[in-house]
Amino acid sequence: AGAIIDETSLTKSRRAGLDAADYLARNDAYHFFDPIGGLIKTGPTGTNVMDLGMIFVP
Repeated sequence: AGAIIDETSLTKSRRAGLDAADYLARNDAYHFFDPIGGLIKTGPTGTNVMDLGMIFVP
């Protein structure tokens, strides 16, 4: 259903051998966030609302 990214996400992805730019270019967030523990899985909802919510904390 989504993913969480924070200041540790890129470090975790590098340790896992993932190239963030490659996954972004392929629009493949699922396979990027799954190995680093960033996925939010809710199960089937029967909807596809395509909402985006962000919180920026400087």
